[in-house]
Amino acid sequence: MVQAKCRASLSAALGLQPHAMTQPASSIELWLVDLETCAKTLDLLERDTQRLTAEDRAYADRIGQPRERRQRLTAYAALRLLLERVAGPGVRGCRLVRPAGGKPRLDGGGVEFSLSHIDGLALIGVSRAGPLGVDLERMRPARLAPHRLEEISAIGAGLGDQPLPALGAEQTFLQAWARLEAFAKARGRGVARTLTDVGVRGRGLRRLSPADTEAGARQLAHAAGITVHDLTLPSGLYGAVGAARGARPGHARPFPAEAAGVLRLLARPGPTGGLAPAS
Repeated sequence: MVQAKCRASLSAALGLQPHAMTQPASSIELWLVDLETCAKTLDLLERDTQRLTAEDRAYADRIGQPRERRQRLTAYAALRLLLERVAGPGVRGCRLVRPAGGKPRLDGGGVEFSLSHIDGLALIGVSRAGPLGVDLERMRPARLAPHRLEEISAIGAGLGDQPLPALGAEQTFLQAWARLEAFAKARGRGVARTLTDVGVRGRGLRRLSPADTEAGARQLAHAAGITVHDLTLPSGLYGAVGAARGARPGHARPFPAEAAGVLRLLARPGPTGGLAPAS
């Protein structure tokens, strides 16, 4: 009953009929959330108006480390607020369907989102329609065999709308990995399936050359209708967003750390329930 109401509320908020929940995306918003700085504000807003579901909390409670568990809840709270920005207050309490090995989605559809988090930060993308996938990485040692680093870099080169930046082997790998994760999320198939479909995983396969690997990734992206764009982020961070070919995602903006800023976001939805420019 609750989820039927969610679907009806989403249809009304987005101006859609139940059979027409896949209108072309008018825009994509990307938000970088400081999970420590924003935690107090998001907790206070959640206490004032409940948006997290019991299932959201249960997923966070599975995490044993208290700091990580707290940050996960903060990320979920920011996501819920951004979903409400797109679809209105009727989205509160709507279940997030989390299929095994697949991309989470809002029950009832009508809003696309993607969430990626590292220690202290989350990257959230929201849109009226998909596909949409984001990934966020922090500088770290790449503990892979040289041919695996080369392989992932070739895949990243094939998936992107631009050549990989020449940053050094580890930095280039991290940007390529962000592209791979963002594409896999946008496609909804997972990284393992993506590597198989490119032709670099599976039994009895010969090792592909970097050029063949890049070509395979480019062909897969073309077939999926998805292009991956790199994001400009603070030093030491690497990110990417996968979206429908022809979409032009904007820059990742800092999520407001003060309640007044968050409430301004909620007060300025587009006239038809879409996304409006943030202040």
